Amino acid sequence: MRSVYTTFAVLLFCAISLSSQPVSREADLLQRDTAVSALAELQDYLRRTVPSTEAEIRALDRSTAEALVVEVRRRSQPIVSAQNDGSLDANFLKGQTVLLSEKFPNLRIDARRRIYRPEENPGPPQVSILGKAIDFNATIPLGVQSLSGTDFDADGLDDGFEDDLAQAFRFDYRVSNNESGGTGFATFYNFVPQTIEQTFSAVPTRPHYAVKPLGFTTASNGQLFGIIEVHYLSSWNRDDGLVTGSGCTAAYSIFFGLAGYAASYVLDGVASHTLDNERTVHLLAAPATAVGVYDTNVHNWRGIAAYTAAHEGTANDSSMIVSYAGVGDALPYVPKMWIDQSRSKHASYPYNPNGLTLVPAWVQASALTAIQFITDPYLYLIATGAYTTTLLKIAATY
Repeated sequence: MRSVYTTFAVLLFCAISLSSQPVSREADLLQRDTAVSALAELQDYLRRTVPSTEAEIRALDRSTAEALVVEVRRRSQPIVSAQNDGSLDANFLKGQTVLLSEKFPNLRIDARRRIYRPEENPGPPQVSILGKAIDFNATIPLGVQSLSGTDFDADGLDDGFEDDLAQAFRFDYRVSNNESGGTGFATFYNFVPQTIEQTFSAVPTRPHYAVKPLGFTTASNGQLFGIIEVHYLSSWNRDDGLVTGSGCTAAYSIFFGLAGYAASYVLDGVASHTLDNERTVHLLAAPATAVGVYDTNVHNWRGIAAYTAAHEGTANDSSMIVSYAGVGDALPYVPKMWIDQSRSKHASYPYNPNGLTLVPAWVQASALTAIQFITDPYLYLIATGAYTTTLLKIAATY
């Protein structure tokens, strides 16, 4: 049975563009990426090494405290440099794009999005995305094409072909076992405002989908390709809000004071609310014989990128693009990519996001830069302890 978008759910994948766009300066992007990596490494170091409470920090002998400060300052340097140069600023990459893949020179991606290229990121799941994220052996049976001869949405694609394509490249969703009672997937009446028709449990998942043709592009070898997006929407009856636990108030007050941002800015979008629509997108390509003629054989299509939306459009936007176009020509037919949805918030990630901080990089960098002006080693470590606690509390759970 085909699951379709209702009127409320027309969403576009704005991250991919077929047109030529300005390119970010490589040095700036490199500095930005170096700083983001340093933030992740520093967070891990602080969590393992620096006491998180004032009492524990005050109990350190002075030489130990001073040695810790020296090491934290050293690890903070690339972050402070990026902050001072403005490359971590929220608007730094606005309007700039980067290449998705050398194979498709006209496919460019919004440079503000975190981009993962599996062959270049062999690290742990919190840094990379592969591991068990994609099952290369998953297939669906070869069979007769389900062309229907109809085109209900008048987009030039046969409805039966759209169904086959969406089913072939559908993500496999994993949801938390700790969802609140009564929270689950929903179906809706086909009118606005969005109105729940029926609520189901959180398992199994019930994604809606829509297929959108993007046009045609020429690959680096001269071959013409048709490009299609398939949007998947997991619609919940509600969002139960970020799970932060207790004991946050003191750390928050220190952290936000150092960073110079209002708590409402960093906590934008983390409150509970009714209705929760979360999207993921597959970008697909197949050879074409002429512009305007899409191949209707599903088995000729390949996945070249995916988009996972997480807190999209808020200050703590963690959405990202997974680019696997550089792996050969693209992933083999029917990659089954796992999407993990965080507990209560239902944000989408290509790995288990448990513990992933939602504090934006530029806010973290602002706090760390301010900490460097503190000369007393104990006060310095108390500030870093507040920093660590805040990152751990304002984080995704699973």
